[in-house]
Amino acid sequence: LHYADVDYLKTLVQHRPDWFLDELQHLLLTNRFIAVHLATIHRELVRAGFTYKTITKVASERNENLRADFVMRMANYTPEQLGFLDEMSKDERTSFRPRGRSQENSRARQKGVFVRGRRFSAEGLLTLDGMVANTVVEGSMTRELYLHFLEFSVMPLCSPFPGPLSVLVMDNARIHHGEEILELAHRFGVRIEFLPPYSPDLNPIEEAFSKVKAFIRRHGRLMTHEGDGMIFELSEIMKIVTDDDAVGYFVHAGYF
Repeated sequence: LHYADVDYLKTLVQHRPDWFLDELQHLLLTNRFIAVHLATIHRELVRAGFTYKTITKVASERNENLRADFVMRMANYTPEQLGFLDEMSKDERTSFRPRGRSQENSRARQKGVFVRGRRFSAEGLLTLDGMVANTVVEGSMTRELYLHFLEFSVMPLCSPFPGPLSVLVMDNARIHHGEEILELAHRFGVRIEFLPPYSPDLNPIEEAFSKVKAFIRRHGRLMTHEGDGMIFELSEIMKIVTDDDAVGYFVHAGYF
């Protein structure tokens, strides 16, 4: 393949990384009038630095302009000023372990529930000090419960802008919007920044929730499944996210 042909291949794969080799072969023949072996295509892609890996899905509704605007706004803040809020849920299936062992040529089978059962929702606040506040409720988090969490658990930890923990970042969930929330933030001198749609990668608390869910998968069999007991246990588990964890999550999300 000539340099121009390899550049054409690279452009194809950069635009759509899920092409099969035979599809690339057909495109080369149709558009570049070159008949080439599949092994040659693979070799040239490897030489150009392309490897075959699991695709990370990105929502087609994601707006890169909104993301760029958000990143520019956030550059005006220091990491110490930021607190990130979001919600995770736990039901009977959260503790299910998706991988296991079995003898060769046999499936690994494990009995488990296929229905959600009782569902619990946990709202957390992540800062550089870790998961510093949380609330857990049975069922779904409502705006009223969220507002109560903000007023009595989050705002007392905040300081007026531009002090430490004076900017709260949250997604565009319906319960996060409302005049009452804006008025509450104004009363405490706290700024609110909303994440652009379909951008969980910009919220470091998502990684914190991954650690919490991994803990539940490992220790879920030891947990109670009663209402008040589960609320207490899940609230305690949220606290396993440390300041060292938080710094790493902030870095991964681009806030350092």
